[in-house]
Amino acid sequence: MSKTNVERAKAENKFFAAMRDKESSDQERKNLTRNLDKAGKALDKLAESEKALTTRIHLLEKEAANLKRVADAQKEQTSALQSESNEWRMRFLGERKTVEEIRTAFQEHSTAIDKKRTELRKIEESLLKAKSSVEKQAAKLKSLSSSSGSNAREAELQSEIDKCMPPQMLHLQDEHAQYRHHEMHAHILQALRRGTNSNTAAQVPSLQPSFLSGGSTAIVLPVTVPHLLGCRSSVVSTFPGCFVLTLLLLLLRTLRLCYGVSIHP
Repeated sequence: MSKTNVERAKAENKFFAAMRDKESSDQERKNLTRNLDKAGKALDKLAESEKALTTRIHLLEKEAANLKRVADAQKEQTSALQSESNEWRMRFLGERKTVEEIRTAFQEHSTAIDKKRTELRKIEESLLKAKSSVEKQAAKLKSLSSSSGSNAREAELQSEIDKCMPPQMLHLQDEHAQYRHHEMHAHILQALRRGTNSNTAAQVPSLQPSFLSGGSTAIVLPVTVPHLLGCRSSVVSTFPGCFVLTLLLLLLRTLRLCYGVSIHP
């Protein structure tokens, strides 16, 4: 009897153990079922997401293609603009160089103008001084001429000198003409000093020719010399070599008429 009870107890223990295993298996099955349902729902959501993402991928691919075309067009436009920019830059450099050259030329021209203006101012001042001196000596000569009573002869001599003057100022061409002027000056000065007294000869100034720009020579006869020659005012002339002989003959004639001087070179 006791042995039966022991076996019964063992059988009950086995039964209860099997029931517990069954309950745990059912519970595990339920859990797996719930997890499977959740996984199925998640898969459905993932499928929907995949479709949406696939659609968006297609849209993005189309947009990327459009952006690529725009980028290519922008690249071409950028290249064209770069070429145009380089062209304008080269043109700017050329224009700036031209402006610098013009500015330099303008400065040089301004400097030359200022220099010429200064020279002209100096010449004007010297001309004014010379004019004042000539007017003073002309007045003195006029008073001396009026007191000597030789107005008619002076007018005649002045008229002859004016007729022999060239119509315009010309330039001497070589140094030979200048040498002839020096020779003529020496002969005239020597003749004047031989034909006048010591007091008058002492008043005869030097008749050195002054050389002007361009190679021309101006022989200046001061007031005291025309007074000796019987002229009204000083004679300032610039003449080429072809008029040397004419002027020399005229001076010889004037010396003969005024003082009876004969020149023997």
